Parts: sequence; C-alpha cells; structure tokens
Amino acid sequence: MFDTSMVMDEILGEFRGRGGVVVAFSGGVDSSVVASLAYEALGSNSVAVTVRSEVFSESEIDYAVEVAEEIGIKHKVIDLDLLELPEFRDNPVNRCYLCKKEMMDVLFEVASDLGFESVADGTTATDFDKERPGAEALEEFGVFTPLADQGLNKDQVRILASELGLPNSDRPSMSCLATRIPYGEEIDVERLERIEEAEVFLKEIGFEQVRVRDHNGIARVEVSRENRGLDVEVMDEIDDRLKEIGFDYVTLDMAGYRSGSMDKLVR
Repeated sequence: MFDTSMVMDEILGEFRGRGGVVVAFSGGVDSSVVASLAYEALGSNSVAVTVRSEVFSESEIDYAVEVAEEIGIKHKVIDLDLLELPEFRDNPVNRCYLCKKEMMDVLFEVASDLGFESVADGTTATDFDKERPGAEALEEFGVFTPLADQGLNKDQVRILASELGLPNSDRPSMSCLATRIPYGEEIDVERLERIEEAEVFLKEIGFEQVRVRDHNGIARVEVSRENRGLDVEVMDEIDDRLKEIGFDYVTLDMAGYRSGSMDKLVR
C-alpha cells in the first residue's frame, strides 16, 4: 500500500511552486485528481480547461462541467475543430499525437493569457508504460504530469480520488470517440455521432463499461466481461436500436471490453 498522504503532500508542494496552472480537464478520474489538488494548492490561480470537439462525447463534456463545479475550480470549455485538420481526419496511427498537440497549443495559449507558465494533465505512470503517441506530445510541450511523476498507476489514482471525495472515483474510464474507428479509415461527423448515440443507449440500458467499435458500418460491441451473458431479448433490443442509429450489422466481441483493442490490430 502506498502512502497517500505523502504522495498528495508532494503533489501539493509541486503545485505551490508553480504559482499558477491550467489543468487539462476531461472530467475523468485522473484529471479530476489533478484538478482537485491544483485547486487545493493554488485556489484561484488554478483553472481547469475542457476541450470540446466532435471526437469527444457531449455527455462527457457536460459531466466535466458538473465535476469541476463540485471541485470548486474555475472551469473553461473551449471549442476545437479537430476534423478541420486533414492529417487528423485521415486517422493515422499517430492520430493521438496530432490531437494532443492541437489541444496543448490551445491550453498553453490559455495559460499565457492568464499569466501562468504551467499546464498539467492527468497522465499516469501506466500511460507512459504503453506506446502512447499522445504522451510524446506532452513531453514535447513540457506538460506537468504529477501523477506519472509520482509513479502512480490507474488503481492508485482511484484510491486518491476516493480519499479526496471525488464523485467519479469508481466511474469507468472514457476515451475519445475516434478510438472506435480503425486506423486508416476516415473520421467523419456521421460516424462519430452514431458511435456516441450507440454508446449512450447502451449505458442507458445498464452497461457501464462499453465501447462501440465502428468497422465501416459494422458495430463491434465491447462490454465488460461480466456483462457478456446477454439474453435474447436484450440482444434483439441492441441489434434493433443500433441498426436504427445507422449500423448495418451489430456484433458482440467475444473477448469483452479492453482498452486499446484497435492498437492490437496495428501491432
């Protein structure tokens, strides 16, 4: 068991030494822990910034607003049209690098306008353990990653979130909707909207951890392993609704939900 008090004290000390900070804030567990500690250390000299784009679920943006309000930190939502970038729209393997680079440009501009020098985000040591193009962009910009710097993994961050009393300490992780589209297949608004609508529906009927991977009109549905025993009525309901949304075929992935399943195709 790691010493949560010591870890939080060290992060608070790091924040206090920075004077002012912008936090890249998705409303997820990791960025919420960073935002909470930044606010505790710096008060009004901390600002959480959420980027709104077509590749992010609107329901997640709304949730980020709620969590920021509960934390008490100042919060801004800034629009960024990633699909205006042809290189991003083409969905290359380094898509996450391109996305993160654009986002960091925006966040550092906000920090500059506020007179702050630092941008922090919720990247963990787990994220740096994997091949993550987005992490490369963070290093290029010099983003402060307090959770990763303390060697914290995802499970340890959830423990911190619980101790801080955050409302999302047990909430399943989310990622941008573009991760549901195989590399090399163009990202467009129509695909993103049907993915988002399908996932919202599945959550409404009781699936907390879910991904709908869009294979050019075929929905490959990933649910948590304990939820794979679907009865016929539920399967019929899912099939009917996802076809209404715009998918041609609906399939259930036998392996269940796992993060980064599209990356395995590349490797």
